[in-house]
Amino acid sequence: MTDTQFILGSGGIGDFLLLMSINYDKLDNINLVFFANNTAHIKELVTYFPKIKKSIILDLDWERLSKFYAKENCINTGILPKNLNFQKWQNVNIFNEYGVIEFPKFIYELFKPQRYAKKQIFIQDFGSTTEQASGKVRKLQPPLFEYSSIIEPKIREGYEIITSTDIRCSTIKDVFEIILGSDIVYSVDSFCKTFSALAGIQTYVYDNIYTNEYLTKFNGQIDTGHWVFIFCWS
Repeated sequence: MTDTQFILGSGGIGDFLLLMSINYDKLDNINLVFFANNTAHIKELVTYFPKIKKSIILDLDWERLSKFYAKENCINTGILPKNLNFQKWQNVNIFNEYGVIEFPKFIYELFKPQRYAKKQIFIQDFGSTTEQASGKVRKLQPPLFEYSSIIEPKIREGYEIITSTDIRCSTIKDVFEIILGSDIVYSVDSFCKTFSALAGIQTYVYDNIYTNEYLTKFNGQIDTGHWVFIFCWS
């Protein structure tokens, strides 16, 4: 795709979804370059989006990402901040700044709800381990989880509880469609809450477990990713 127009993204499944929310509904044909935390996940996702005609999925490499970012035929960089300075995410309004569409049409056009009970709750109890070594853990831990005071009343009200652990061997598409079939989503700060937010489903997000050292990187010790993935969403 040396001379072909393309859109550019990096990160995980949630980042991919926001890139699609900006571009997918308005473009007829998409050429994609994506620097992935997990290339297998992004390659699988590409198969679900028929408007993506050509794709290059690479392991995350900041130097190579910067070169693609600067190419004249790069027509959209999604939620990537200017000059790849992620501190610029602080206080950002992703809908105004990046053109994110909160409720894109493709969610219900490409994926169909899977409902296994009359009343259904989905829980993503763990997420990406990409930043775990540096002090950021996406995981529900006791006493927060284990059907706490939040979950137990829902069971008594007749809700079926499905967790990401239950469907660990399913495809990403299966996970998306189970979310679409759910009335409520409880999630760690990972891709399931991004998908359910795009779908307009009632969503509760549990913050990450951080080391104090990790949070010192951010102004006010607030993870700047929250401005993109949590704070703006209705």
